[in-house]
Amino acid sequence: MQIECLPYDQILARYDRATTVFYLDPPYWERRLYRHNFIEQDFIQMELRLRAIKGKFLLSLDDHPEVRRLFHNWRIVPVDIAYTAQRQVGKRFKELLIMNYQAKVTLTSKQRRPAQASA
Repeated sequence: MQIECLPYDQILARYDRATTVFYLDPPYWERRLYRHNFIEQDFIQMELRLRAIKGKFLLSLDDHPEVRRLFHNWRIVPVDIAYTAQRQVGKRFKELLIMNYQAKVTLTSKQRRPAQASA
Protein backbone atom coordinates (compact mmCIF):
# COMPACT_ATOMS: atom_id res chain seq x y z
CA MET A 1 0.00 0.00 0.00
CA GLN A 2 1.25 3.45 -0.93
CA ILE A 3 -0.36 6.60 0.48
CA GLU A 4 0.43 9.90 -1.20
CA CYS A 5 -0.67 13.50 -0.89
CA LEU A 6 -0.60 14.71 -4.48
CA PRO A 7 -3.17 15.71 -7.07
CA TYR A 8 -4.97 12.59 -8.33
CA ASP A 9 -3.73 13.00 -11.91
CA GLN A 10 -0.11 12.89 -10.70
CA ILE A 11 -0.86 9.75 -8.66
CA LEU A 12 -2.48 8.06 -11.66
CA ALA A 13 0.43 8.97 -13.92
CA ARG A 14 3.05 7.79 -11.43
CA TYR A 15 1.52 4.49 -10.26
CA ASP A 16 -0.81 3.23 -12.98
CA ARG A 17 -0.18 -0.44 -13.72
CA ALA A 18 -2.52 -3.36 -14.37
CA THR A 19 -2.00 -4.48 -10.74
CA THR A 20 -2.75 -1.09 -9.14
CA VAL A 21 -5.98 -0.28 -7.31
CA PHE A 22 -6.70 3.42 -6.79
CA TYR A 23 -9.10 4.83 -4.21
CA LEU A 24 -10.31 8.32 -5.10
CA ASP A 25 -12.32 10.50 -2.71
CA PRO A 26 -12.74 13.89 -4.41
CA PRO A 27 -14.67 16.84 -2.97
CA TYR A 28 -18.45 16.61 -3.08
CA TRP A 29 -20.34 17.72 -6.16
CA GLU A 30 -21.17 21.47 -6.08
CA ARG A 31 -20.30 21.90 -2.39
CA ARG A 32 -17.73 24.35 -1.04
CA LEU A 33 -16.52 22.40 2.01
CA TYR A 34 -12.81 22.08 1.37
CA ARG A 35 -9.68 24.08 0.75
CA HIS A 36 -9.50 22.58 -2.75
CA ASN A 37 -12.99 22.20 -4.24
CA PHE A 38 -13.87 20.78 -7.65
CA ILE A 39 -15.98 22.41 -10.31
CA GLU A 40 -17.88 20.40 -12.93
CA GLN A 41 -14.95 20.55 -15.38
CA ASP A 42 -12.69 18.92 -12.77
CA PHE A 43 -15.08 15.96 -12.50
CA ILE A 44 -15.28 15.71 -16.29
CA GLN A 45 -11.48 15.66 -16.49
CA MET A 46 -11.32 12.98 -13.79
CA GLU A 47 -13.82 10.76 -15.62
CA LEU A 48 -11.86 11.14 -18.86
CA ARG A 49 -8.57 10.38 -17.10
CA LEU A 50 -10.04 7.26 -15.45
CA ARG A 51 -11.00 5.89 -18.87
CA ALA A 52 -7.31 5.61 -19.74
CA ILE A 53 -5.93 3.84 -16.68
CA LYS A 54 -4.64 0.26 -16.73
CA GLY A 55 -5.42 -0.43 -13.09
CA LYS A 56 -8.64 -0.56 -11.12
CA PHE A 57 -10.29 2.34 -9.35
CA LEU A 58 -12.84 2.85 -6.61
CA LEU A 59 -14.29 6.35 -6.44
CA SER A 60 -16.62 7.58 -3.69
CA LEU A 61 -18.89 10.58 -4.26
CA ASP A 62 -22.14 11.97 -2.98
CA ASP A 63 -25.24 10.65 -4.73
CA HIS A 64 -26.15 13.47 -7.09
CA PRO A 65 -27.97 13.18 -10.46
CA GLU A 66 -25.07 14.86 -12.29
CA VAL A 67 -22.58 12.43 -10.75
CA ARG A 68 -24.70 9.51 -11.95
CA ARG A 69 -24.95 11.07 -15.41
CA LEU A 70 -21.22 11.72 -15.71
CA PHE A 71 -20.11 8.31 -14.44
CA HIS A 72 -22.92 6.25 -16.02
CA ASN A 73 -20.45 4.08 -17.98
CA TRP A 74 -18.96 2.66 -14.78
CA ARG A 75 -20.31 0.26 -12.18
CA ILE A 76 -22.24 2.35 -9.62
CA VAL A 77 -23.24 1.01 -6.22
CA PRO A 78 -25.38 3.30 -4.03
CA VAL A 79 -24.77 3.07 -0.28
CA ASP A 80 -26.13 4.77 2.84
CA ILE A 81 -23.49 5.89 5.33
CA ALA A 82 -23.27 7.77 8.61
CA TYR A 83 -20.58 10.42 8.91
CA THR A 84 -18.70 10.49 12.19
CA ALA A 85 -18.40 14.28 12.22
CA GLN A 86 -22.00 15.49 12.04
CA ARG A 87 -24.52 17.29 14.19
CA GLN A 88 -27.39 14.81 13.79
CA VAL A 89 -26.29 11.52 15.30
CA GLY A 90 -27.50 8.52 13.32
CA LYS A 91 -28.49 10.47 10.20
CA ARG A 92 -27.64 8.53 7.04
CA PHE A 93 -26.37 10.02 3.80
CA LYS A 94 -26.44 8.64 0.28
CA GLU A 95 -23.14 8.11 -1.49
CA LEU A 96 -22.02 6.27 -4.59
CA LEU A 97 -19.19 3.81 -4.99
CA ILE A 98 -18.08 4.03 -8.61
CA MET A 99 -15.65 1.48 -10.02
CA ASN A 100 -14.26 -0.05 -13.19
CA TYR A 101 -14.40 -3.65 -11.96
CA GLN A 102 -16.88 -6.15 -10.60
CA ALA A 103 -16.68 -6.15 -6.81
CA LYS A 104 -18.43 -8.16 -4.17
CA VAL A 105 -20.17 -5.59 -1.99
CA THR A 106 -20.91 -6.59 1.61
CA LEU A 107 -23.11 -4.28 3.62
CA THR A 108 -23.50 -4.13 7.38
CA SER A 109 -26.90 -4.69 8.96
CA LYS A 110 -27.38 -0.91 9.32
CA GLN A 111 -27.04 -0.36 5.58
CA ARG A 112 -29.85 -1.11 3.22
CA ARG A 113 -29.21 -3.26 0.20
CA PRO A 114 -27.90 -1.23 -2.70
CA ALA A 115 -30.20 -0.49 -5.58
CA GLN A 116 -29.40 -2.41 -8.70
CA ALA A 117 -25.87 -1.58 -9.69
CA SER A 118 -25.32 -0.31 -13.17
CA ALA A 119 -22.82 -2.06 -15.40
